[in-house]
Amino acid sequence: MISILLIFQILSYVKSTIIYQNDYEPRVFDHIPSNCYDCLSYRDIILTQLTDVPARSFANFHLGSRDTYMILNGQIKLTLHPYAFQSFIIDKPNKTLTITFAAPNSWLNITENIFNGLELHSYSTLRIVIKFFYGITFHKNSLSGIKMARHSHLILDISSVTEVYFENHIIKENDFNSSIDFLFSRTDTILFDSYSFAHLNIQSNQIISFQFELISHIYLKSYAFKSLQLQSASSFRFYSIFLNRLTIEPYTFDQLFLDSDSIFNFTIRTLGTCLCLKSYSFNNLHTKPSSDNVLILFQFHTLRGLSFLSNTFFNLSLYNSKNQLRILANNPFNDANPMINFAKETFSTTNFGSILLNFSEVTVVRFEKDSLKTDYLTHQIYFKGISLIDLSALNANFIQKKFHLSFDNIRYVKWYEYISKEKNFNNQIEYHLKYLSNSSCLIYSASRSIPWIFSNSNLTTCNCPLLYAYKHGQLDGQLIPCLRSISGYKAGEQMNRCDFDRIKIECQSKIDLLTNFNTTNETSTIGLNSNEIDNSLIRQLYDKNYLSCSFNYSALPSTILIRSRLLNNFGLVFGIILGIFILLLIVVMGLLNGLQYKMREYDETWTWRRNMSWTTLRRTISQTSLRRSRRDLRTISSHVHFCCLYNRLDLLKLFVEDGECDILMNNADGWLPLHIAVYLGYMDIVDYLLECMKIYQIRI
Repeated sequence: MISILLIFQILSYVKSTIIYQNDYEPRVFDHIPSNCYDCLSYRDIILTQLTDVPARSFANFHLGSRDTYMILNGQIKLTLHPYAFQSFIIDKPNKTLTITFAAPNSWLNITENIFNGLELHSYSTLRIVIKFFYGITFHKNSLSGIKMARHSHLILDISSVTEVYFENHIIKENDFNSSIDFLFSRTDTILFDSYSFAHLNIQSNQIISFQFELISHIYLKSYAFKSLQLQSASSFRFYSIFLNRLTIEPYTFDQLFLDSDSIFNFTIRTLGTCLCLKSYSFNNLHTKPSSDNVLILFQFHTLRGLSFLSNTFFNLSLYNSKNQLRILANNPFNDANPMINFAKETFSTTNFGSILLNFSEVTVVRFEKDSLKTDYLTHQIYFKGISLIDLSALNANFIQKKFHLSFDNIRYVKWYEYISKEKNFNNQIEYHLKYLSNSSCLIYSASRSIPWIFSNSNLTTCNCPLLYAYKHGQLDGQLIPCLRSISGYKAGEQMNRCDFDRIKIECQSKIDLLTNFNTTNETSTIGLNSNEIDNSLIRQLYDKNYLSCSFNYSALPSTILIRSRLLNNFGLVFGIILGIFILLLIVVMGLLNGLQYKMREYDETWTWRRNMSWTTLRRTISQTSLRRSRRDLRTISSHVHFCCLYNRLDLLKLFVEDGECDILMNNADGWLPLHIAVYLGYMDIVDYLLECMKIYQIRI
């Protein structure tokens, strides 16, 4: 009896869990159903021909625990009324509900309190997709009132829209209690109005990100992200790729506050124009006084100019050296960034902290007077692949904290002025020298009262810069294998061949020609890493209009600013050219082959071939056995061989009986007509030839 009850319970459970085929088919309505209890447990739903979405439209929807897709398709336009999603409960642990709004060529207004009352339970994900609208406006408090449980996730995905406009105060303070992703793609203009995301408070272990892809213009107005707060172990990400233009007004990120282990990440990849960070763009950037391991990260890849105006980071307060402001800028090898400029008092602070700057593949890097706050902040600056570094406005006498400069493949440096009695107090300043080419003018005017620390990449070859450092005692205490392997006499000979006085004068003359803007004489062009620099280019890059990103790029005559990305895709271009060449070669060979057969058609020994049916000839040629013996076409020496080759018994009888052709004649390969017929399997011709041989009384 117990076993029967157990079997009955198992059958009942199996019956209750059966998923029919129709459960995977979408449910389509031309209206919003008033009561949809469990109608979406295993189905997707499509609501078409909608015009209005009234309040509490989805209060009675129970969507189950699986991934669900719901499409709201407007007929002409789609109007969302306040509290449209009130009491809409999303409880899908580790699953996603995707709601798609679509109404082509219309304007979508996300008005106040549309999502107010929507409940997103723990570990559930809500993805709101908005696409194919002419424009979208997020009004005041349009995203406020969403009840987000811990570890829930909200994704706002906007694509294929002409314009997106965020009005002021679209959220209230402490509205977002969990991670949120704003995704934008294939959009023309995105405008963040003043105070649009003001007082955004990112809780601990929470991530809020803004990601942009294929955007024409992003405009951030003043105070758009005012009073942005990052609690401990939280993260704010502003990431953009393939952006044409970015405008950041002063005070955009005013009063930015960060706690321990928090990360502020501002990343721009592939920007079509110059990026100008205006004065007070990051005003009052503070970390908590007792915080540590705070990272403020700026990453710029493939730009056409980067300019930090005066007081970009005004009243910067990092409080200790464990909190770091890091700025990274790099470009591809054949597409260098024209200019990176730090204006006067870019970093304004009265507190301690750490700054790391890392620049690679740039034409000119320039620091104006007092651009680096060397009396409070420690600096680590890395240069790689730079044509010209202008440090002339730097005053080394005011450096009181650690100041380390690392040079890798640098051509010219316009050094700061120093006096002969200059001393490196407390050994705060260090020069780290990596790769130095023989033509580099880096060290000939550098201060010799500062330690020069060479890396292993410079120790294999004793070139002129390394010998210059050896001559002036800058290699004391450093292991230099190339110098240990040669004698002092040979080292002296190499120094004489270098002629340091001549090199120093030439380097100083070239630097003066590049940076002297008082003369109008033409100067020679100097190349580095496929980039050409001259006095005209440097003059344009130092122009205030260029540094404020209001320069007319089309007026630049220098080839460095007229960019071609052809060399960046050299492998693809070479593959295309090779493919075209192979295709043309095949066509030419085909034409020549056809011409050869056409000439054979009019040859005297082949003229009778035109009397043969072309249909029969093509059918015969298509046979597999004949394709294996096509070479015999060039070795036929009699009409009998030809008849055996093409299975023409009628012609063979005509030639043998009336024309008295010899059936024992060999062709050029030594084959008899009988051999060809046997090889090709033409048994009628084989029997006929054997019969003829019997008549002639020939023994095989």
